[in-house]
Amino acid sequence: MADDQCTALDYLKRIAADAERTRKAMEALALHLGAGRAPAAQQQTAGPRIAGDDELDGNEWGDKEIRKDPPRWKGDPHKGDRWSQCPADYLDALAQFLEWAAGKKREDAAALDGEEKAKAIKYAGYDEADAAKVRGWARRARERGDAL
Repeated sequence: MADDQCTALDYLKRIAADAERTRKAMEALALHLGAGRAPAAQQQTAGPRIAGDDELDGNEWGDKEIRKDPPRWKGDPHKGDRWSQCPADYLDALAQFLEWAAGKKREDAAALDGEEKAKAIKYAGYDEADAAKVRGWARRARERGDAL
């Protein structure tokens, strides 16, 4: 009987450890997606969402490095720059591209099932969250007078 109790206790400890790891991963994901921002009823009602200062400054995803310039951008390249280093016009173009990419992923997800669909929707959410953050940096750039 003692062996059964020890095994059951060990099993419960493993479950608790797994639950804690899952909780931490969910908190990190929620932070990345902008949890902590105002509830939907308190957010702006017209136009696309603009991230607040807490999202821009609050975590490692608030000021990403640009990997590729948006396809419609015809000005100076900003590949390798951080969002905070770019002019507002560039950031507007980047936000529009990210919104388009999110919409495309959601559209493509309609034809998928199960995990593939969930994955496409998850990545669309990342693009939407990034677009909001980029708009937040564009707002800051305009406040600095960097509209170009």
